[in-house]
Amino acid sequence: MEESPGRTPTGAQQELSRLTDYRRYTYAVACVMAMAIFFLSWLFRHPHDLFIAVGYPVFSVIYGVSCVLLIHGRVRLRLLEVALVSLMAVIVLSRLAWHFIAGDPFGDNFMPLVSGHYWAVGTLVVLAFIALGFRAGMAVAVVAFTFSALLAMGASLSCALEPSSDCSDAMIFLRIHFFLLALLALTSAGTQLRDRTFAAMARADLLERLSVTDRLTGLTNRQGALDYLKKAARHARRGDQPLSITLVNLDDFHRVNRRHGHEAGDRVIRRTGELLVEAMGPRSLVARWGGDEFLVVTPGDQEGEALHKAEHCRWRLEHTPMDGLAITATFGAAQYLPERDLDDTLNRAVQGLQQARHLGRNTVASAPTARLSPLARRRRLREGATTTWHAG
Repeated sequence: MEESPGRTPTGAQQELSRLTDYRRYTYAVACVMAMAIFFLSWLFRHPHDLFIAVGYPVFSVIYGVSCVLLIHGRVRLRLLEVALVSLMAVIVLSRLAWHFIAGDPFGDNFMPLVSGHYWAVGTLVVLAFIALGFRAGMAVAVVAFTFSALLAMGASLSCALEPSSDCSDAMIFLRIHFFLLALLALTSAGTQLRDRTFAAMARADLLERLSVTDRLTGLTNRQGALDYLKKAARHARRGDQPLSITLVNLDDFHRVNRRHGHEAGDRVIRRTGELLVEAMGPRSLVARWGGDEFLVVTPGDQEGEALHKAEHCRWRLEHTPMDGLAITATFGAAQYLPERDLDDTLNRAVQGLQQARHLGRNTVASAPTARLSPLARRRRLREGATTTWHAG
């Protein structure tokens, strides 16, 4: 069944966590592909191409180490993203400059530029937006595009100033940069749409979270508890599994507010919620039902188990001073019966709470037979109470 509200990451957090894992493995695959490209380029390099001969083995090692770090998650993803994009920018732009400055861009280097290296520039633009987001990605993309355009313009002007040179291929560079500009615009728009979508998801998740959260305690509120209880009941019916609920009411809480002020009362409410969460365990939902009353939903527990947990919570409350105040509580438990509705379960829990009050408060009981928990019964016998035990 669905996890208890307030005990697991929210929907947006879960989605972001899955996205982070996906990005890590995607980047790891990209690093492996980059290593393969570097190796093939080094293997079939021109004998006089010192850039590939010296630089590509070093780049391969760096990307290999990055791949290991990405898979094991030893380094923050954001740091690796910045490092990988920065390294790629250095490689792509320095190699682009090498083609234009150390070679003849309209001669032997023209085909490597057109058929291969401008693909690397385009890949850098896309990667920058994907890895760094809209603002940082735009900065890297604009720098890469501007650097590439300036190199192409400089080469074209130099060629045009030489009467004997054939500069007809300069128009191809112009067309390539128009394509790069279109790629930049489309990728930036897609990235901005992605970022806004996730921001909207986060806001919607926060609003949903706030609508079912009690502001004072941070616990699930009454509406959230009812929604969860309906889902838990459906799961209990389908899986033929037990489900119990417990109502918790602080004893004479109005005296705390009257004698010590509402701030002290608020602290007691918050600490009581924390103690109930600790004592009830991770499978239970603890909600603020209203005022000084709490609701505990325990999927998988029979009524006897719910009574036992409630007795444990009662003992913890009794022996945990809060701001120097002695606080006790009364508990009423009931097991959900699939042949009846949830209102019946809640009514029986209320009856159990009322019976526990009649038995002297600071007690755990269940309805309809006012059954005390075994621990509560032994405690009352030790205290000399004249309580009748009804077999439930």
